[in-house]
Amino acid sequence: MSEEFVRGATPTGSDPSGSVPCGHYSGEVRPVGSADGASTKYGDIIDLPHHQSATRPQMSTHDRAGQFSPYAALTGFGKVIAATEESMNAEP
Repeated sequence: MSEEFVRGATPTGSDPSGSVPCGHYSGEVRPVGSADGASTKYGDIIDLPHHQSATRPQMSTHDRAGQFSPYAALTGFGKVIAATEESMNAEP
């Protein structure tokens, strides 16, 4: 068994019927694939190759990074904002 661990994998606050409120976890650390069935639940697909589209080219690393970069609506306005701040703080 792997020595990897999952944090927060044990649900808390479950009622006798076995339902668990979403987002409530104890934070207990336990080995990956232990007794919860996760290692067998996806066993039929875990070793399949990653899907590659036959019709669309793979996105470049640069473009992919752009998909996940923070949105900056005010990009390029730093100088204008600094100049406005200086004019507002200037003594008359």
